[in-house]
Amino acid sequence: MRKKKIKILHVAQAAGGVDRYIRMLLKYLDKEKFENILVCSQDFNREDYDGLVDSFEQIEMNRAIGVSDLNSIKEVRRLIKKYNPDIVYAHSSKAGAIARVADIGLKNHCVYNPHGWAFNMRCSDKKRAMYTAIEKMAAPFCEKIICIPTF
Repeated sequence: MRKKKIKILHVAQAAGGVDRYIRMLLKYLDKEKFENILVCSQDFNREDYDGLVDSFEQIEMNRAIGVSDLNSIKEVRRLIKKYNPDIVYAHSSKAGAIARVADIGLKNHCVYNPHGWAFNMRCSDKKRAMYTAIEKMAAPFCEKIICIPTF
């Protein structure tokens, strides 16, 4: 009897290093065991994911924190419900906050990979305190936080 594939819904806002990491991860995940859905910002290119993902969804997700984040949360929640994944995998600080809030109360596993902490960026003390507070508030809304060392 064939086992059901594990469905992973990846959420990503920042391209660049996050984009390279996701493509590398997807390239080596066993397609017989995993179904991958990418929900990403307009900064990603669909063509880069041909043959790597089973579904590709682009939504508006802006880098800056603002009222538009509420629409992003609503849209990510709609897509989580649509695809009903086993795992929601949030990549980067912005997508991490959006995905974790969007996933509250839904029945799946949520993991978060910050790809670098926003509160470690060179910015004002006020922004750093805000990023730290957001990370602390969102931390309980995922089961695991995956940290990748940078060299």
